[in-house]
Amino acid sequence: MRQILPVVFAGLFLVSSPLFAQPIRPIDGFGNNPDHPAWGSAGTQLQRVTPINYANGINSLGGPDWPNPRLISNTLFAQDGLLNDPLNLSDYCWVFGQFIDHDITFVPDGNELIHILVPVGDPWFDPFGQGNAFIPMNRSLQAPGTGTGSNNPRQHLNNITAFIDGSAVYGSDLQRANWLR
Repeated sequence: MRQILPVVFAGLFLVSSPLFAQPIRPIDGFGNNPDHPAWGSAGTQLQRVTPINYANGINSLGGPDWPNPRLISNTLFAQDGLLNDPLNLSDYCWVFGQFIDHDITFVPDGNELIHILVPVGDPWFDPFGQGNAFIPMNRSLQAPGTGTGSNNPRQHLNNITAFIDGSAVYGSDLQRANWLR
């Protein structure tokens, strides 16, 4: 054992020497992909996996033939009582998923207020069936220079890195990192 320890310590010393050090990448994720250094870095546009489908092709919300968002929510998530997960998963499973989501995307709210119409008789927002309820919401902040035409539809910036790197905890800019220190 005493003969092995010097070899182990020598190996650790060599591995930790500056000769073998990897460059430290910035907290904003820039340079993680050597071929495309900006990919996934904070402040870049979100990548879309489906085409944009604004009603006017530029920036407007859904059209008159689109289903009401609150009706969709009520239909998908309606339940009469507590339901046990068939796989015996606890709430920690979805909480962890939400944490990962918050670690790879953060689009700030803008100042543009919209009203989501509530279906008449909605059990939470219109329990007396008056038919005049709405849910106020701020639209996500529009990326500068986008939303000017059908060839340049509204886009959104991701304020944190697109990597699972703890940016939800540690931030993606020097100001947040310095504040945490």
